[in-house]
Amino acid sequence: MSNDHNHVSLEVFWPEAASKPYLSYRCRDNVCYWSARNDGIYIYNVPENKFELHTKWLPGL
Repeated sequence: MSNDHNHVSLEVFWPEAASKPYLSYRCRDNVCYWSARNDGIYIYNVPENKFELHTKWLPGL
């Protein structure tokens, strides 16, 4: 994914350790909501009812 002269590459699903629930806490029923915005990629945190910055854009080449 890219934004003008910026870019990012990321995994949106991964195996989780029971002691560090990231996706299972933020997502519900195995559905995650992602949003590409001007400053980076956000994931929706369902329990807190808000998007959180997950990954910032990297400078372009």
